Amino acid sequence: MLGTILALLLLTAPTCDVTKDKEELSIQDKLHVTVQATFDEGYTPLVEAFIERFRDSQSFGNFSCLSAVPTIGTRHLQIAFELEPLRLGTLYFAPGLLTFTKKDAPPIEVLTPGFEIPCKRQFAPITMAPPLPVHPELAITMSRVNLEMSQRGIREEMIQDVAHERARSIAWVLSSVLLFIFAGATIAFLLVREWRRLFPKPKEEARPVDFNAKIAALAKQKADFFALSALLRELLSHIEAIPCEGKLLEELVSIIEKSSHFSGEEKKELEAFFAELSAIEFMPDGEHPEAWERAGHILELLRRQV
Repeated sequence: MLGTILALLLLTAPTCDVTKDKEELSIQDKLHVTVQATFDEGYTPLVEAFIERFRDSQSFGNFSCLSAVPTIGTRHLQIAFELEPLRLGTLYFAPGLLTFTKKDAPPIEVLTPGFEIPCKRQFAPITMAPPLPVHPELAITMSRVNLEMSQRGIREEMIQDVAHERARSIAWVLSSVLLFIFAGATIAFLLVREWRRLFPKPKEEARPVDFNAKIAALAKQKADFFALSALLRELLSHIEAIPCEGKLLEELVSIIEKSSHFSGEEKKELEAFFAELSAIEFMPDGEHPEAWERAGHILELLRRQV
């Protein structure tokens, strides 16, 4: 009775079989393997889990599942793999367990048969061409003319090589000289700049201006109001420590108003004279002698502040 039950269970249990299209591989070949499963109605094979389990454990390298479809009704399943070896030696195909589930029954795991297959290096056959026939009449002879031409060509090539080598040497020498000149000029410039920074040139002290001599020289002239205007600007620049050359007479009046070197009465005299001078500065020499006489008093007033 127990034997009958076991026989029935074996007949109804799912089974798996494996076939391959090659018994030996080369590194350039691809192996096609088919896993065929047979099971009763009501069973459901877990194909995706089976493929993922095989993907994690296979040793071929490149692997792809071409198809996984039923072949007859729902009781036969065919899973096609394409495997590509990436190394030499013995390779193993062991897909592992294929799980079947059934309603109101525990899952059944069926071990898929595995196999091993050798992978060898494949060498392309070498074909050798037949030797060429030797014809004595075609033998190569070296005449004296050919020998001289060959020697002349070798000599010309040697001369060209020497010329190229000399040109290359000259270019290197010129480049080195220019580089040294540039480096020397740069170092000299940096040294001179550093020397000037560490040992600055002493500034020459300004020589005192002899205004007495300038006033005396101007007094000998004949009412030169243009020269007088220039001397007044120079005196005012020296007194106020402000550059007054090139300023208008109206601007000089503003400087006098803000000055602390003159009294109020002196400022009025200076402002009045500068106002008069602005009208006669460019007059011909010798005119307005009365203004020229007052200029002596203004020059003396400014000279006392120097």
